[in-house]
Amino acid sequence: MSEKEDTPIKYWQISAYAGPAMITSLAWMPLGYVIVKFYAKYTSLDIATIGTIILFARLFDAVSDPAIAWLSDSMPTKWGRRKPWIVLSAPITATGFALIFMPPSDIHWTYFLAANITLYVGWTFFEITHIAWGLEVVHRPEQRARLGVTLKVFAYIGSLLFFAFPFIFNPDPQSSEFTQPVMKALGLTIAISFPLLALFSVNVVPQEARAHSSPYSFIETIREIIGSRTFRFYAAAFICWACADAIIVALFLVYVDVYLDLSMYEGAILLAAYCSRLVAAPFAYRLLKNFSHKTLWCYATCANALLMPMVAIFPTGPGAMGIIMTYAAIIGVVDCLIGILVITLLGQVIDDDSARTHHDKAASYKAATNLIEKTGRALGTSSSLIIVGSSGLTVGGESSDLSIVTLIAVLAVVPPLLNLMSSFLMSKFPTQSEHVREAFAIELSK
Repeated sequence: MSEKEDTPIKYWQISAYAGPAMITSLAWMPLGYVIVKFYAKYTSLDIATIGTIILFARLFDAVSDPAIAWLSDSMPTKWGRRKPWIVLSAPITATGFALIFMPPSDIHWTYFLAANITLYVGWTFFEITHIAWGLEVVHRPEQRARLGVTLKVFAYIGSLLFFAFPFIFNPDPQSSEFTQPVMKALGLTIAISFPLLALFSVNVVPQEARAHSSPYSFIETIREIIGSRTFRFYAAAFICWACADAIIVALFLVYVDVYLDLSMYEGAILLAAYCSRLVAAPFAYRLLKNFSHKTLWCYATCANALLMPMVAIFPTGPGAMGIIMTYAAIIGVVDCLIGILVITLLGQVIDDDSARTHHDKAASYKAATNLIEKTGRALGTSSSLIIVGSSGLTVGGESSDLSIVTLIAVLAVVPPLLNLMSSFLMSKFPTQSEHVREAFAIELSK
């Protein structure tokens, strides 16, 4: 193996690399859970307009990912192929977050559109190149496991900070609503801290060390990604899991409200899930060090398949609070492991491709993974909501027995089947062979 690969990156450098994940997680939590309600309540935009703009922005994000990834892969500089894009992305992303979280009350739809486009341009530059950079700085499985765990730890800390902001910055101490002062505090915190942490990581984390890559075209990149047998199994397993996870995310709080009648405890249930992720991260690292990552994926998705049918047997009412919080915490532990495996297994895919094609396409593979995840989540979310909605289920009103049975059936049956399919597909994932590792090591040592 090359000397560069054998020398492990220092843990404080990994922490510096992962630091921005804390801020991006803090930012994306309100974008996922709060932004629609916030804009509908505190600005002049209606829900239909908000939804249309978000849809357009997400489509723009999906389309732009591959092109930006190819630019990062194919444009080497004396500072490397990743760091310049991260430096460029920092002010753009910060501006996008600030615009979205601190809107005027009376705004035109073009403001929200411009804010979203600004955010997604900056975010795409950052996220794709950041993950590619990390997977190219560390190579050995245990190093990548540590990197993945550290990323998740910082992300979970950011998620927990999200829950604290309403209590700290809300004028009404009894309210946990995301009001304008709360969102302004979030916007300022993110806009200031994200560029600082991103630039600090660029300054202290080593430049990527990869095999020499000959020039290649965008079409050639697509052809080689599609032709990768390793990536095809990874992608198939990943899209099944992403679809299952999207169904759970879309319907779980609906289930908590409509069936369990625990809507007032939703925040506590989410908090339990995220706290368990943070606690589980060090234990996940030990598993990743000692077991095959492919095998761990199979076990984790099978665990999800066993856990989800339990939603059909839980009691309802306040008496179910302890059970459902414990359940959410267990789900969080499994999700923590899978979230790390998504990164480490992608690293194996990239290494296999580099040894096979002599091209460095880490960012392009990350973009392809993003596209797969977005597709899976879109399919899972839309299909589950259509099925449940067509049964007549309503939140905050009377729902028929049939609609509640439909809700439980979708949660208890579809995600387990998809998780089992994911486990089966990952069992076919080609384990990186010794000759591939040796070939890659030779390239690194040149």
